[in-house]
Amino acid sequence: MGSNTPERDDDFRLESVLISPLKQKPGNPGITRIKRVFLSIQSQAEGEAEIAGALASFSQALELQPENAEVHYNIGIIHYQHDRVDEAIQHFTAAKGINPTFAAAYYQVGLALLKKGEMEAAVENLEKYLSLAPDSPQSAQVRALLETLKKKS
Repeated sequence: MGSNTPERDDDFRLESVLISPLKQKPGNPGITRIKRVFLSIQSQAEGEAEIAGALASFSQALELQPENAEVHYNIGIIHYQHDRVDEAIQHFTAAKGINPTFAAAYYQVGLALLKKGEMEAAVENLEKYLSLAPDSPQSAQVRALLETLKKKS
């Protein structure tokens, strides 16, 4: 399936993780909505109606697969992109709990914790991200960020 880094092919993730399970439920109108909302989010389209639609679609996917780290991760992304940091952290943390090697979840929760000013916890998560994805395209940036944060503490 590829590495667990933020640059993963989101279209593949959308199809394999979210849409395929929904296809198992005949006549499910959520499939089209998930595709539309996901693409909308990628193009930075914002608005409460779209957020509600995205969350409803991902919640439907979560009902079908409550232990799906990817679904929790995507719900976290939606919340994070709309400054709902606590909700984002909750879902990124759930993704980490379900899949302890899901590097992108550690990266995102680290960023969310930074946004809240929780530096120690952010550093822990970003260090874990680096241990799981040491050669990711973000690794140099994360190392520099960690160096800066450690100098401040």
